[in-house]
Amino acid sequence: MKIVLAPSGSRGDIQPFMAFAVHALAEGHDVMMCASPENSNWAAQWGIPFQAAGINLQEFANTESEKFSKRFLLEFNFFKYFVKKNTKEQFEALEALCKDADAIISCSLQMAAPSIAQLYKKKYFYSVFCPHFLPSDLHPPMMIRNQNFPKFVNRAMWWTLKNISAKLIMHMTWQMPSLAP
Repeated sequence: MKIVLAPSGSRGDIQPFMAFAVHALAEGHDVMMCASPENSNWAAQWGIPFQAAGINLQEFANTESEKFSKRFLLEFNFFKYFVKKNTKEQFEALEALCKDADAIISCSLQMAAPSIAQLYKKKYFYSVFCPHFLPSDLHPPMMIRNQNFPKFVNRAMWWTLKNISAKLIMHMTWQMPSLAP
């Protein structure tokens, strides 16, 4: 089976995919890891075929995280830039890799994989390693510092995030080039 692994995020997102790739290769599967460029040496150490996709997230986190976290609303335009640039590079890298794949597996900040899978009618799986990524009335979205809100407030925050995210993604994707043949 040919599997394209397309994680995007921090080490906590990448490491489980590295472990999966090592075991899948040992079982005889054809595996390609497609992740942000700072992971290329790590993949090489484990003998995992690797294709860089997206921006260097470690560099982004080191240079922009303080500014981004302290002034979220003021940095919204920067976040839009980050998502657009990262998504565009993910599309460019994944399109060719996924044409012959049997399955595509991604996580976290991977924006292109679901569309590529749909375009080429491939099996697609999305992994979540942290329950705070999943909407629940037991907790607010993970970017909310205070985690002690009543259930109705948590539901309202998730609803708001879902609607804002959908509008943001729709706005950004209208500006992206089409992959349709």
